[in-house]
Amino acid sequence: MNLSQNGSAKNKKQLSIILATFNESPNILKMLESLTNVLPSSIDSEIIVVDDNSPDGTGTIVENYIKTRTNESPFIKIIHRIDERGLSSAIIEGFRFAAGEMIVVMDTDFTHTPEKILEMLYEMQNNQYDIVVGSRFVKGSKTIGWPFSRRLMSAFATKIAEHGLGLNVKDSTSGFFLIKKNLIENKKFNAIGSKLLLEILVKTHGAKIKEIPYTCINREFGSSKFSTSIILDYFKLVKRLYKYKKSHQ
Repeated sequence: MNLSQNGSAKNKKQLSIILATFNESPNILKMLESLTNVLPSSIDSEIIVVDDNSPDGTGTIVENYIKTRTNESPFIKIIHRIDERGLSSAIIEGFRFAAGEMIVVMDTDFTHTPEKILEMLYEMQNNQYDIVVGSRFVKGSKTIGWPFSRRLMSAFATKIAEHGLGLNVKDSTSGFFLIKKNLIENKKFNAIGSKLLLEILVKTHGAKIKEIPYTCINREFGSSKFSTSIILDYFKLVKRLYKYKKSHQ
């Protein structure tokens, strides 16, 4: 799956926020309102919702919200995917339509704190980082409501990436990050599973990366997407990225 530039200089923005959704009807409006309240008007921003034909009507909820809202900023648009499904591929679809020079990727269920975006932007703009990662494993971070098995698997996955792929990032599987768009343009991504950041880190070797701590709170509404298939997809991705890295050394 190749990522190429979409849009002209005419509609460029400073910031795009990508929300990939599947059955997020209990959370989506709260998240859109929260982001609207957090993002300062001085930043020309947009929110892109990429919905995988959610049976619970998430896409329809967003469509109706867009029609009735009175705020012009941030601009909100929705992409409906009918025949495709998957977190990483949905995010990549969002990348294609993003007009922002910087892109935030985050979950819709409030496991990722909208207020943290401002700190991410500060680090990128003032300290010249290419990628800013919301990290669960650096000093000052917390995970609340996670079962022990998930904590163990996340720590194990990070160690595999660190030693198997040579990544000096403590939370390479985070789903919460800010990235400069020009870093990923014209890159090819396999979009296996849900750990897109891991693939980005391997394929943007040499990028300047900053990790900042945040408090990851287990979702309050809706069901968790964490499953055995996610674990299997992770190992499949690591195997492919290991081969990629070997072929590009």
